[in-house]
Amino acid sequence: MSPAVAKTYLYEAMFLVDPAKARQGEKQTTDELADAVTRSGGQIVNLVKWADRELAYAIRKNHQKYTRAVYFLSHFNAGGDAVTQLERTCHNLDWMIRSIIVRDEDGPVIPGDMPAKPVEEPPGPRDEDVSEDDSEEEGV
Repeated sequence: MSPAVAKTYLYEAMFLVDPAKARQGEKQTTDELADAVTRSGGQIVNLVKWADRELAYAIRKNHQKYTRAVYFLSHFNAGGDAVTQLERTCHNLDWMIRSIIVRDEDGPVIPGDMPAKPVEEPPGPRDEDVSEDDSEEEGV
């Protein structure tokens, strides 16, 4: 009898990191986040620094009040147990202000790579509405 294979899904995670930690080096922070995902049993698809932003409201953690955070966006494949373990790991990291992990049903999309919304042209006269007589008068 073959061993049961755990079903894996694609997940999207947003990590809010202490700006002081992020200033130590984006690569170091990214590597530590990737390590946390893989140690929990996940397989990284992508991991990028998304933004350095002011928070909508202050968050208190470890006797500190954070008003800014550096956002890291990640997509990874994992089973349910790995996600539970990663959530626990994130909660225990001193430099992790907040994290959210959700199952991604539409595939990895990175905000900077999103296609721009097509611009609609304002309504105006169509070529077929302009007669030759009208265009001749304009040229005179």
